[in-house]
Amino acid sequence: MGMLLCITLAYALAHVYGGGVAGWMAFIALAAALFMGWHTDVQLRRMQVCMDHDAGTGLGSRTWFEQRLQAECARSQRMLQPVALLVLDVAVVDRGQEPRVLAALGEHLRISIRQEEVLARIELHRLALIAVNCSQHQASQLKQRIEERLHGLRVLGANGRFLDFTWKIYVIAHETSQGGYEHYLNSLRELEGGKGF
Repeated sequence: MGMLLCITLAYALAHVYGGGVAGWMAFIALAAALFMGWHTDVQLRRMQVCMDHDAGTGLGSRTWFEQRLQAECARSQRMLQPVALLVLDVAVVDRGQEPRVLAALGEHLRISIRQEEVLARIELHRLALIAVNCSQHQASQLKQRIEERLHGLRVLGANGRFLDFTWKIYVIAHETSQGGYEHYLNSLRELEGGKGF
């Protein structure tokens, strides 16, 4: 609809310039410029979607996760509400099958979480969940629900056989909103530095 309006505007401008060769040249130049601007905007939106999502799992990306974590920490401090992180560490026996396993785990996790909570793939073998307005106690209950939901989950590999994998959930939570974004990032870095599998 917007493109049709732009072409109509360009056509009207062509008539303002007398409709001759100069008018039609102005029409073509304006229409091309408008199309290129529209096309560039569409490409930028597509790139943003690609940056926001992990191609292997369809879950949020690390970059998107960190942006959302920063926003949630700022909101948490303004509203004096706690934020919790749950990190799911996954070890897959068959290397290269991590995206398949993480995608299956992500699908099952989506059922256990609220709509406003954020789920993302933050590493090759790790998912993270931002639980908003979630105390330590609530985070522990959420962890238990997720463990129950994922217990016994089997994932079919590309070769038609079930994949062998294990998982463990870590909770990073505070009773108050203090600490903020940097504190959560530091806790994640510690986890990435060797506390996981």
